Amino acid sequence: MGKHIRNWVPCSAFSKFSLGTLSGIALDLVFPGTVLIWIGIFIILFSISVFLPKRFQIAESFVFGILFLLVVTVLFPSRFQREEKNTNVAVEKKTIFGKLERKFQEKFRERILLHLQKADLEKNSHRVALGLIFGEPKQLSKEFKQKAKEGGILHLFAASGLHLGILMGVQFSILSRIPGLGHNFPRIIPLLTGFIYLSALGYPVSLARAWIFAGMLLFQGLFFRNLRPVDLLLGSAWILWIWDPSRFYTVSFCLSFGAVTGIFLFSYPIKHFCNFLSDENFLSSFFKENLSISFSAGLGTMPVLLFAFGSFSFGSVLLNLLVVPLAGILLPILYLSLLLQETKIDFIIESSWSITEFLIQILSYLSNTLSKPLGFYKEMGDAVAIGILGWLCLALSVFSFAWISEKFFLNAVPFEKNFKNIQNSEYIYLNTKRIFSKKILPFAEIGLISWIVWIYILLYKSPELFPIENRIINNRFFFLLRNGDSLFLSGKCKYGFRALSKTFQTSKKNYCDTNKDGEALDKIFVEDESCLTWAFQCISDHPKIEILYAGRDPELWAQTSKMRIFKSQKTREIRLQGGSTILFFHTKKDSLEGLFRKTRTGRGWILLETPFGSKDNAQVWNRNRKLLGLPESWVFLEKDELQRIPISESF
Repeated sequence: MGKHIRNWVPCSAFSKFSLGTLSGIALDLVFPGTVLIWIGIFIILFSISVFLPKRFQIAESFVFGILFLLVVTVLFPSRFQREEKNTNVAVEKKTIFGKLERKFQEKFRERILLHLQKADLEKNSHRVALGLIFGEPKQLSKEFKQKAKEGGILHLFAASGLHLGILMGVQFSILSRIPGLGHNFPRIIPLLTGFIYLSALGYPVSLARAWIFAGMLLFQGLFFRNLRPVDLLLGSAWILWIWDPSRFYTVSFCLSFGAVTGIFLFSYPIKHFCNFLSDENFLSSFFKENLSISFSAGLGTMPVLLFAFGSFSFGSVLLNLLVVPLAGILLPILYLSLLLQETKIDFIIESSWSITEFLIQILSYLSNTLSKPLGFYKEMGDAVAIGILGWLCLALSVFSFAWISEKFFLNAVPFEKNFKNIQNSEYIYLNTKRIFSKKILPFAEIGLISWIVWIYILLYKSPELFPIENRIINNRFFFLLRNGDSLFLSGKCKYGFRALSKTFQTSKKNYCDTNKDGEALDKIFVEDESCLTWAFQCISDHPKIEILYAGRDPELWAQTSKMRIFKSQKTREIRLQGGSTILFFHTKKDSLEGLFRKTRTGRGWILLETPFGSKDNAQVWNRNRKLLGLPESWVFLEKDELQRIPISESF
């Protein structure tokens, strides 16, 4: 473990330079506007470290990296200064070679779409194939995408290192077996075809990261140099930042680097508690390798998913053990089928597409049926901090066990083959005296696995310790309200997309599942068609729920969506469980006489609706409430004031 930790110290001048630049970026994110202060601090520390022993000195390359950040942000502020925007939004496709490359991207897409159309795949298989080829989850149906998200396998449908690794790995495997091609040719050709694929997809950040990795490893092989994982990570991150600063701050970037960092950092210690799986047996060795990679990638992306989305699939390792090997078989056959389509030999094409569709259907079946029972998807809500603490505990547990087992149980353990071409002999250990008998090791491994499972169970249950209170989600144009067995989506939801997205990511169950009083959702009242998308998300797992729709074309929506949608009038009154009532009052369409009649008894809130551009507001109406003959138990509110309703009154 000592050498494993030491291998995370940058060894090249470029890595240290990159570390300096990236450290400056990180400090600016945490402490905005303080870059100059930190640069000054590092220069002072560098000056002091000159008088210290060499092992404590700050490398010149590190300081130059920070100074480089200062120079480029001053000279090119529009390019390198971070913009405050939603980092979850997909970034449009990029080109390096201008219009010619843009035309190539369009032709590539048209050609693939034409081949898939000729393949005559079943509708769902067609969508999955598009998602796998283009790495775009938007190609999937909303229901399938949601299940893939809950199962923690949505990464299969995002262009990533998995896709590029399979594409290049298959080529290298074939070319390296052809006599006479030498050492370099089988390595250069896959890299070139990988770049063509990267260009065709518009340089998605995760695929670009994987290609840069492959390029750095290629140069390592050509010049017989060894690179440490930290050198690969720092170098590729710096190159991506220089090339496309806007994508550097996206969630996709964080997830891509989080996954590969987790694999580099955790897969070696994780293999320590999988020693009961023999490396000599192919099946057990294959299972051990996939388990360590899946679990490591999950640990690497866990904090990013918790911070960005407030949710995590605690059983994603289990499902990935099934679908990732299947994707490793499916993707080469899918790429081969597209190539064979160019031959126009019907017999070969039909046979190839039959096998491809069969594998796609298996992948779809596993995703649809196992995502929920194996994914253990959980929206953490206010328990995100507990999730981060649990992640730290898991990471420390893995490292601690690896160190203990290596120090007290094992003799010479040559792990260099696990990181071939990256670290080589860095992991060869000298024989050491074993302190405890190896017979105790299986019990220690069982204990660690039980400990990890217990932490996962605790984290999965932690949101129940901090239940998110059901509340009204609203702005000037819409509101979302759960009242008993009914859910109300009033107004135009298209003007509240961000608020609704955040709500459904973190606390969807409060609005769509059984509430704390044991009442299951029975009806959803929808006014505008822009709100139907959110209603469909609620009933995806509960198809018997009725949607009472007051918008356009209810019959058409019912026919196309195959949901229980019924025509309804707009909601004008909501009786809350606390005994109060919400009345809707439009200043131009509703009469004061009708309002007076409804408010003679009881208490509640009058939701004011005004025509566009009207200067009427709730404050004026409340000031003149006595002149209108309304009792003080009724209060006028506007839609953006609904939070004034006490929780006890609304739920």
